[in-house]
Amino acid sequence: MSFTERSGLTVDDARRLVDVAVVALLVVTLAAGLAAGVPPAGLAALVVASVAIETLATRVVTSSLLRTVDRDADVPAPLRATVTAVSHELGIDPLPVAFDADGATDVVVLGRGDRAVLLVSGPVVDELDGAALRGVVAHELGHVARGHFRAVPGREAVAHVVGAVALWVVALRGLAPGQAAVVSGLFLLASATRQHELGARVYLLGSLGTVLVPLALDAYATRLEECQADDVAVTHSSATAFCTGLYRITAAGETAAGGVSGPSTAGRGPLGWLTAGYPPLERRVARHGLALSDVSDRADRGTETGAGVRPDPATPD
Repeated sequence: MSFTERSGLTVDDARRLVDVAVVALLVVTLAAGLAAGVPPAGLAALVVASVAIETLATRVVTSSLLRTVDRDADVPAPLRATVTAVSHELGIDPLPVAFDADGATDVVVLGRGDRAVLLVSGPVVDELDGAALRGVVAHELGHVARGHFRAVPGREAVAHVVGAVALWVVALRGLAPGQAAVVSGLFLLASATRQHELGARVYLLGSLGTVLVPLALDAYATRLEECQADDVAVTHSSATAFCTGLYRITAAGETAAGGVSGPSTAGRGPLGWLTAGYPPLERRVARHGLALSDVSDRADRGTETGAGVRPDPATPD
């Protein structure tokens, strides 16, 4: 049973509480830094640098992914029509669509603000029927409509601030200012490379483990945002259609990663539960009154029959 179920809070209420907790953690951390003698200018520089690192990292990842996509590839007419229709229903401007005909099965929003692009792969269009495609597109656009991407750099930056202040208080305040600045810079460099094992270890150990608190809050907020986007998707398609598309995409991702047990909770240890950015698939479909086995059967039947929405190449758009 999830926290929201135990507490009786709605997903929206829980999401707001996480925002309050993240802001409170930042305020306490900055106050602790000031009390320990960190110069105010140093704290201000730390906050700016932390936000800049996350913003730059997002742009680098987005650019690197889009470089692998043929930006001149024709977007199938049904896909473009679906994106336009759902965007209008959500009250947002339609995003530019990058169609990766041969990419892994996925649909995702890359970037933020004016740089945002909806990346859709060929297998998604080939294997999902029109209702399921509408559901997974509505999910991604739901993130945009709910403003989720605006909060991400701030939440992740708080983790860097917490870790850097903890490092300074415990180990750096006895050093010369130049030495402390160099070590702090190396810690921030580790924060930017924490997706790799070495960077993650330096980041965790350098913060004395304190970054686990804001990272856990960030992960929980992300899981709640996934639930909010799921609700948007169901509203603009149906529970069965969306969950079928969700299962198909998740199963394809597990297969590509070498998973053998399907998209479930089987591989999550304690740290995985704490920092996972997605709720278990079983819970996501159960929130909408469906069983995972029923959804998987429907997804498999759709794949076997080739229930896609891409028009025949010989048919004009």
